[in-house]
Amino acid sequence: MIGAIGFGELLLILLAAVLVLGPDKAPQTARQLGKIVREFRQTMNGMTDDLKETLSEDLDDDSLKEGLKKIRENRYVGEQNLKDLIKEPTFAKNDTDKNDLDE
Repeated sequence: MIGAIGFGELLLILLAAVLVLGPDKAPQTARQLGKIVREFRQTMNGMTDDLKETLSEDLDDDSLKEGLKKIRENRYVGEQNLKDLIKEPTFAKNDTDKNDLDE
């Protein structure tokens, strides 16, 4: 990210910008880049705040809590049924006749 750039790296980038863009266009381009980065950060912060607000509103909703409670109860019942089935194995009844095997 841009916040992780050190002073030496920033100096190297500025030197490269001056060499590539020339001394006249480098300051103007740096200002434009600064504006773009600032707007991007503001947009991302706004989106993050909106998302946090939306999620907190949804998590406070009692209907969601009730639905989650029902899901957990159903999962528990399903787990118990599965454990009961595992404890009591059933064997398939063999309906074939001995006469059928001889033929």
